[in-house]
Amino acid sequence: MTYAAVQAVLTRACAFSSCHFTMARAGAGLRLGEGDSYAALVRVASTQVPRLMRVQPGDPAASWLMHKIDNTLSAVAECQAAGNTCGTSMPERSDLLPAAERDLIRRWIAAGAPGPTP
Repeated sequence: MTYAAVQAVLTRACAFSSCHFTMARAGAGLRLGEGDSYAALVRVASTQVPRLMRVQPGDPAASWLMHKIDNTLSAVAECQAAGNTCGTSMPERSDLLPAAERDLIRRWIAAGAPGPTP
């Protein structure tokens, strides 16, 4: 399991000009292009649910990224609270990522979210 495989999914599904690529269009200030994504995801608090890290190494269930891509936002207490918005599942306005790609990201997180190799 390498970060390169995870980045390939992010590049295909998330890091394009209308979503999470440039700062001008980066949803939630989150840039997922190559060279930016790891530092923006791993051990960084979610802007929507700050008690959760975007990626909590070793714990996919506590990783906001997994809730967003698995469409399990309703399982998060803060998202159930009246008046709180947690946004939408990702990719936005699209089908969920294929199960194999979501599982790849889940296994990467479970393995400790190892970083890119030089």
